[in-house]
Amino acid sequence: MPGDTTLRPYYNHDTFNAGYLVIYKPGVGLIDTATNKEIVSTFGGSFAQHAGEGSGSSFGQVGLMNQSRAEHYLAADKNYAYDLEFLEYLDFGNLQETFKDLVWNFVKNYCKAVFSQPLDIVRLILQVGYFDFSDNSASTQLKGTKHSLQTTVSEEEISDDDEIDFFQSNTVSETTVSEHKAPPSPRNSILREKPSYKVQPISQHTLDVINAVCANDCALAMLRGINASFIYSTLSHTIKAWITGFASPFLNIPDPFFLDLTHSTEPAKSLWLSVIACVLTGIILMPLDLIKVRLMLTPIRKRPSLDDDANSASAESSHPSINLRSIRESLRHFPTSFFVNPPVGITLLTVLHQFSTTVFRMSAPYLLFVRYNIDSYLSPSLFTIANLLLSISELFIKLPVENLLRKEQVRYLLKPKSREEDEYRVVTIDKPEENLVVEYNGWGKFSHVAQDASLWSKVVSLRLFSGWRVGVLNVIGYWGYNIFKSLPSMTEERL
Repeated sequence: MPGDTTLRPYYNHDTFNAGYLVIYKPGVGLIDTATNKEIVSTFGGSFAQHAGEGSGSSFGQVGLMNQSRAEHYLAADKNYAYDLEFLEYLDFGNLQETFKDLVWNFVKNYCKAVFSQPLDIVRLILQVGYFDFSDNSASTQLKGTKHSLQTTVSEEEISDDDEIDFFQSNTVSETTVSEHKAPPSPRNSILREKPSYKVQPISQHTLDVINAVCANDCALAMLRGINASFIYSTLSHTIKAWITGFASPFLNIPDPFFLDLTHSTEPAKSLWLSVIACVLTGIILMPLDLIKVRLMLTPIRKRPSLDDDANSASAESSHPSINLRSIRESLRHFPTSFFVNPPVGITLLTVLHQFSTTVFRMSAPYLLFVRYNIDSYLSPSLFTIANLLLSISELFIKLPVENLLRKEQVRYLLKPKSREEDEYRVVTIDKPEENLVVEYNGWGKFSHVAQDASLWSKVVSLRLFSGWRVGVLNVIGYWGYNIFKSLPSMTEERL
């Protein structure tokens, strides 16, 4: 009834507990629900008594004193652990689900790195390696070697037809024996030549490069640097998420790492925050990126030295050495000179590479939505095809910069450094004829280009788009994986 002021029968003011730490009871005062004791004396009676006596100042002083005592007591007794919900983190069910998610994400991301690592190795080899595919020099050299061996064998068979006296006297002098000794066989001289440890594919096709890499080292060579690539990818996503998550509240924008520019309230701020986070992440991970490149371009198995000078080998053994295939050891003994005086070329190219990648990747879907009203919700099929074309376009935009970055990284690795600069040879490849699986295509390799040649000829001679086939295969693979992953969610949205 509207005029009924009676309480509901199931409600009892004295026993009803709403979960508050402190409650107020009329005529009693503030009560601590944990101890059920009074915190401050009664307001009504004291205040009315002081008011009836006409002592207004005393009434105000008593009220302020009681209020300060109550606030001090509440601040001291505040349960911060309860407010922060720490108990949810200690719940066994939550811990079990968190552990399952971590294990699943680890397995999924590592498998993704395993499938993409062979393509990354092929692309890196084509970017920094010098190959002459004009006349198939590798196959020609192989055929020439086989022909020379066959010719040598036939000549030896002809020379073997001569009469040889197998029953010589044991008293023949050493001079006579030395005179009758046959000259060293050309076949033996060919076999005694120093072996070539370089990858020599017969073409730029992916399968030919994979076969050449496996023949040069072993089948596991296609997974060189897999752990470094996985750690780099994981840390890259983590650091970018930390930076954007930390800075987005100060800019009053949603986190651009988890939200597209299409749904952002401030697209310009979100774009520049993503670009800055990506550039900072690339600069922070420059040492790990350099280690990853070294692991991908150095052989797994230790090869016999081509240097016959024993003194140089003994001199090198006196210096401290570590397991250069270990990421932990490489990071632990990374030279401090790299941090004090980082290479200018690597730093600038890293910034440019990260910038070009992020700007196009973040702004292209936003411009597609603003200009043509295409997104994943309104036009899912058209957005999928457009996303593939944009990814391929992004590849050809960042591929020249990536080529220059990889060339500069290998040049820095091949640069001679003293033991003070790099004591453990973490960022130095000594004896590149043995420890580098390709012949480095430095700037001197392209000096044969004529000075009056066209700009396009000079650009082609630099081979800045080397590895584009592998890049397209990698993009299509990731695109197909994302399509397969988004199929269940798209089905649920349509239902």
